[in-house]
Amino acid sequence: IQLPEPLACSDMQPVLGPLRVDAQSAKLTRQLNNIRVRGTVHLERGGQRVASERGELLFREYGVSGVSVFNLSRFAQPGDDLVVDFLPDIPTQDMERFMMTRRKRMQKLLGGPLALDRFLEGLLLPAVSAAALRQVGLRTGDRFTQEMVPQLCDMLKGMRLTVEGIGDERQCQVRRGGFPVERFSPATCEAFDVPGLFVTGEALDVDAPCGGFNLHWAWSSGMLAGRAAADRVASGEGVECGCPRVGAKPRPIGKRSPTYTGTSHPSSSRDSRSQVASCSGGSHAPASAGARRSSSRAGKPHPSHRSERGKSRNQRGGNAARNARHRNRQPGGNHA
Repeated sequence: IQLPEPLACSDMQPVLGPLRVDAQSAKLTRQLNNIRVRGTVHLERGGQRVASERGELLFREYGVSGVSVFNLSRFAQPGDDLVVDFLPDIPTQDMERFMMTRRKRMQKLLGGPLALDRFLEGLLLPAVSAAALRQVGLRTGDRFTQEMVPQLCDMLKGMRLTVEGIGDERQCQVRRGGFPVERFSPATCEAFDVPGLFVTGEALDVDAPCGGFNLHWAWSSGMLAGRAAADRVASGEGVECGCPRVGAKPRPIGKRSPTYTGTSHPSSSRDSRSQVASCSGGSHAPASAGARRSSSRAGKPHPSHRSERGKSRNQRGGNAARNARHRNRQPGGNHA
């Protein structure tokens, strides 16, 4: 769209969607395809934490998905790390004590040596624990030892996946980019530099996390711009489009016209379409004729119905039954 320089539209990129991971990380996610876990996912860049989201994470062949990942995708860049914390309610400094206490209780309960798969029961799904143990160089059948505690803590509190970019653009809920918001009125969404131009919703450089915020922005900005544009047209400041400019104030929505009769006619829909066509140069003569015909019939009952007025429902029903019996008694009547 050719617009003045201050209103240049930037490229729009899909966000709020799943993330694709590198080939090394995909070896893990591919084994866990379509498995859901709950926890906290941290987004780190150069060793610094950028954002965190607690909630559901879904493993996919190409990477990870889920609401927590969708929200982090708004900040993620290629090369960032996703750090999955499977036990977010246990602080990192308390993890070693938690592990040793759990090991002691489970050994007492089982009455013998404790394998890693039994130790992780209730903490992770079996498929997740097997894949995560392989990532740190351990196996499910290995006997639990105190030397394994640091490795297990890292696995449970910091499983790492390297981001490559958006995983599936078709699942993204919004696009980032578009027109800069500082060039538009926050009250009407009208361009400061181009009066009469309104931009709303996703076309403006506005995006938000999951939870209905993007839908709310689309609806509310559309309402603001729609009302402002209607006011501009009603005040006579609108752009000419080939139709006569309406000088009267628009009719309030929801109020009936004084000429409203309570009935509608098929010709009324044809009239409205013809009037719209007349603005673009079409003829509205047939519509006017139809309107005259419909107005001449409006409110006048058919002659055969005049005698029925004032009668009760039972009386009208009795007349109809007698007429039907009379027809059946006529020669050649329909007895089927």
